[in-house]
Amino acid sequence: MGCSLADLTTVTDWDGTFHENRRAAKKAGWKARGSDDFNIGVVRDGKLVSVDWMDEPIGETPEAITDIAIEIGLEEDDYGADEDEPEEASTPTQER
Repeated sequence: MGCSLADLTTVTDWDGTFHENRRAAKKAGWKARGSDDFNIGVVRDGKLVSVDWMDEPIGETPEAITDIAIEIGLEEDDYGADEDEPEEASTPTQER
């Protein structure tokens, strides 16, 4: 991801920490980055539902949010899976 017009690159990463609230997430982000140059993922019931900058959603599409969740390991890449079929137990190193 990135912006070729401004020669910028977006790095999608997650430290694996869930915070109790947005204030705690902001504090951890400031400490880690030394600036406000980070986004906050909003997770409900174990699913990434929004990607925000501080208190405002950045307007990602549902497809982009799914892609981000897969990139950071919060969700498995199961495109094309039948939603009516129960998921098999697997580890990240197993092939489906």
